[in-house]
Amino acid sequence: MNERAVTRVGEDYYLVNSTFSYFPGLPVFHSKDLVHWTQIANAIDFIVQIGRLPGGQRRILSISEVTGVNDDVVAMQELHRHDPVATPDGGERDHWASLGVAPHSPKVTRYRQMLRRARGDAHA
Repeated sequence: MNERAVTRVGEDYYLVNSTFSYFPGLPVFHSKDLVHWTQIANAIDFIVQIGRLPGGQRRILSISEVTGVNDDVVAMQELHRHDPVATPDGGERDHWASLGVAPHSPKVTRYRQMLRRARGDAHA
């Protein structure tokens, strides 16, 4: 079952449709006439991988960004990874490794440019 939400902003309409069987999920559509719709984004751009460690603790193991979708292929880049560190007493301490990659989704770039234009930044 799909759930839909439609909102109007001025003369533009936006629709979000829940999708629980497709990824990336929550497609966002735009229309001027409520008849012709164009997908403009997805609300879910990140994948969070959760797992159980050997000691039984549950941890987030990885955070990745969806950088594109082409046919049935989802392109991703890993941003952060759980990388436990051994302690002197033989245990483990949680440690997150940042992989030095900033999210750079084209949707994020377009949004940043839109914000700069709205603020009147000279280098929008």
